[in-house]
Amino acid sequence: MMVKLQNLSEQLDPLETAYADVRFYDVDVEQTQQQYENLMSAMNNELQEESILNESAQQLAREIERLNIELASELVQHEQLEEILNHQLPALQAQLQLLRAKDDEASRARIHVHRMSQPAVEALLGQMNRICELVREKLDELAGAEKQEKIMMIRLELEALSNEECDEERIAKLEKQLQELHFKDEETEVLVSRVHELRIKKNKRVALANKIEGRLIELVNRMNMIDSNLRAVMDDRERRKMAASTGVDMQISALESALSEAAGEILPLLNELCSQSHHENIIIPSIQLQLENVQKFIEKCK
Repeated sequence: MMVKLQNLSEQLDPLETAYADVRFYDVDVEQTQQQYENLMSAMNNELQEESILNESAQQLAREIERLNIELASELVQHEQLEEILNHQLPALQAQLQLLRAKDDEASRARIHVHRMSQPAVEALLGQMNRICELVREKLDELAGAEKQEKIMMIRLELEALSNEECDEERIAKLEKQLQELHFKDEETEVLVSRVHELRIKKNKRVALANKIEGRLIELVNRMNMIDSNLRAVMDDRERRKMAASTGVDMQISALESALSEAAGEILPLLNELCSQSHHENIIIPSIQLQLENVQKFIEKCK
C-alpha cells in the first residue's frame, strides 16, 4: 500500500500539498505500527509473567498437598515432623512470601493483563498455616505419648526398687529420666517426690550399713584382743615360769573371763547386729562368719 502511495505521490509531483499529505500519512502509519508492536510486547511480557506466577503457585500447591498426605499417615515419626517443621515449611514459606510480593507487584503495576492467581496466594497462605498447626499438634501428641511411656517405665522401676535394695545407679538413672521429661505437672512431681523418698531411704540404709559394719569391726577387734590375751596366759613357756598352782589358777581365771565376755557381751551384740541387718535387708556376710567364730571360741572355752 505504501508503495502505491509513493507512486501516486511521484505522479502528482510537483504538487507539494498532495505530497505532504502522503508523507504525513506514511509517518502516521509507522507510528501506529510501532505502537502496536509495543503494545503486543507489553501484553506478551505480562502474559508470560502471569504464566510463571501461576506455575509457581501450582508448584507450591503440589508441595502443600504432598505434606498433607504425609501428615495424614499414622506412621509419621517424630523425626519426620521435626524435618517438616524446621526445614521444609520454612523453605516453602519463603517461596510463598516471594510469590505474594510478586503477586502484589503484578496487581499494582500491570496495565493490560489482569492478575488471576490460580490457585489464589491467600488460599495457599491459609493452607500453609494449617499445616504448621497440624505439625505442632502431632508433635505435641507424640511428645505426650512418649511422656506417658516414659512415666510408665519410671513407675515400674519405682515399684521394683520399693521391694528391692535401693541401688545408687538405678536411682540416679530415674532422676535423669525425670529431668529429661521437661514436664512440670502434678504427675511428674509425684514421681520426683517418690524418687526423692527412695534416695532418702537408700542414704539411711547406707548410713545404717556403715554403722553396723563399724560396730562389727569394734566387736571383732575386741574378740581378737580376748583371744590374744587368753593365748598369752595359756602359753607353755609362760606357764613354766609360774608355780603349778598359781599357773592353773590364772588359766582358769583367764578362761572364765574370756568366756564371760565372749558369751555374755560379744555374742549378744553380734546377734543383735545380725538381727538388725536381716530386718533392714542389709547384706553383710562377715557378720555370720564372726558369729560362728565367737560360738566356736565359747565352745572351746567351756
